[in-house]
Amino acid sequence: MIEILTTSSLIEKYSYDEEQKVLHIHFRRGGHYGYAEVTPEKFSDFQKAESHGKFFLAEIKPHHQFSKYETAIKN
Repeated sequence: MIEILTTSSLIEKYSYDEEQKVLHIHFRRGGHYGYAEVTPEKFSDFQKAESHGKFFLAEIKPHHQFSKYETAIKN
C-alpha cells in the first residue's frame, strides 16, 4: 500500500487496501484507523474530493465500521 500525504487539517495521510476494502487514515492529531468495506468507487471519490476531511466526515465516518491501530513511535 502506498501512503498518500494530504494538505487536510484533519487527515495527515491515507492508504487503501483494495483487496480487503479497508481505507487506512492517519489523523493529524494522532491515531491510525481502518475503515471497513470502503468500495473502490468510494475510495476514488475520496481521492478526488476537494476536501478529504469533509468527505471523510460525511461519507466515510458515519457509514463504515472502524478499527483503531497502534502506531509505532519513531525515535
